[in-house]
Amino acid sequence: MSGSPLPLTPLAIKIEAFLNKGVGQVFPGAVLIWGQPSQEAEKSPSEKSPVKQMLAVGRRGLTRDNVPVTLDLIYDLASLTKILATTFLAMIETTRGALFLDATLGDYGWVGTVRNVTIRDLLAHRSGLPPWRPLYRLKPEPTLRASYQKAIEREEIICSPGTRVIYSDLNFLALGFVLEDLNQLPLDELFAERIKKTLDLGRLGYKPTIGPVAPTEDGYRVGGPLDYPGAPILGPTPLGRVHDDNAAGLGGVAGQAGLFGNALDVWRVVSHWAQSLANQGSLTSALISPKVLGAFLEPQSVWAGAPRALGFELGQGELAGLWGHWGYTGGGVWWDPVNDWALVFLSNRVHPTARERGILAFRRELVGLARSLALS
Repeated sequence: MSGSPLPLTPLAIKIEAFLNKGVGQVFPGAVLIWGQPSQEAEKSPSEKSPVKQMLAVGRRGLTRDNVPVTLDLIYDLASLTKILATTFLAMIETTRGALFLDATLGDYGWVGTVRNVTIRDLLAHRSGLPPWRPLYRLKPEPTLRASYQKAIEREEIICSPGTRVIYSDLNFLALGFVLEDLNQLPLDELFAERIKKTLDLGRLGYKPTIGPVAPTEDGYRVGGPLDYPGAPILGPTPLGRVHDDNAAGLGGVAGQAGLFGNALDVWRVVSHWAQSLANQGSLTSALISPKVLGAFLEPQSVWAGAPRALGFELGQGELAGLWGHWGYTGGGVWWDPVNDWALVFLSNRVHPTARERGILAFRRELVGLARSLALS
């Protein structure tokens, strides 16, 4: 089953047909929005806006919540948190003059092996930190957040900062802590105050308390993922419990994961970026300056053959010219500022299990198809 507020264009019909190929095979269901983000209404954009197309396909879940997907369905956004929350907040703090890209973690009170890592290094994933550590297994010293920071400060650096790109969740955990310390606010409260309230985002945030929320895995363990033998399986992951274990260890609030939201609210964040860039500072509610946004979009470094900007991945091949990010739970956000085009794709491909069923190739092909059809 699919849904769209406006009659589908011939282009949308082609995209819907492709999207439906993934239903029940790659993911239970999904929501897709694409169009011209800079043309969206600055406040209270309508679901019937002519500047975008919206599709909802499939079911919320297969083994539970087996009802049709609706456009307001809230998804666990996983690593999309990195750009929608942490990178966005870093842009805001840089615009305010409170955060400096070439300042080191030592400048913000950190010690140990990471003291010479810069904020720019964290954003560009060139700190030298390893990709991941099971920090959720640590004991509180005196809090689990403090234990996470101490563990990162003691971490063995794989290479000198700035010399090599290693995509790492630890980079954005650390950046989230820096943002919290700068503002003396937990990250969820900071996001709500700086971004959610200003942009009037109804459902985008941490720790969702109202639904509908898409289910994730049909099993989880206290103290670890399903492959961690140290704790019993407790049954289906509760709706609204973050899928990322290190974020769950922090109560669902972290710089690398934890954000939940629906596609329309995510679209509005991308629209704000596009409007901030297109209006060159004239947007009355702009949270970031065009100069700062431009600096964050500048290519910085290469990872696995793909250049990275600050926080953003830069697309390659059929995705060349796009800035964005993927999320482990099945989503993606991609933006073409030159042609004023963007796409938001959300799915819960980790339901009923996190086994990879083709999402990596599928969503890349989807973005390429939608973009080529839109710009042809």
